[in-house]
Amino acid sequence: MPNTNVLAFLDTTDISAGDDFRKTILARIRECQELAVLLTPSSIDRAWVPAEIGAAIGSGKRVIGIVYAVEMEQLHDRGFVSLIGDVALIPLDDLDSYVAAVRSRSAHPPI
Repeated sequence: MPNTNVLAFLDTTDISAGDDFRKTILARIRECQELAVLLTPSSIDRAWVPAEIGAAIGSGKRVIGIVYAVEMEQLHDRGFVSLIGDVALIPLDDLDSYVAAVRSRSAHPPI
């Protein structure tokens, strides 16, 4: 039976006080297969969010934006649609289908 466990990293819980935030984030991006970024009214104004997306894209990772309480116009204005693409944006209400897709990809990793 294939392993369908998916490991997740969340900066607010997985980085301790005194850790090098930048090194930890970049190392986790290098190790991951895809980045799911939660795009909220608060997160789209944080400088590190587009930097993390750019690092993931530069590393050839799949990037998915999970959208909550943000209008598409705001995502266009802040450049997120240009970075991620509108096809890779899913509403938080569709999170179950995204989780199912991740499980499917983890069960059948790319060759």
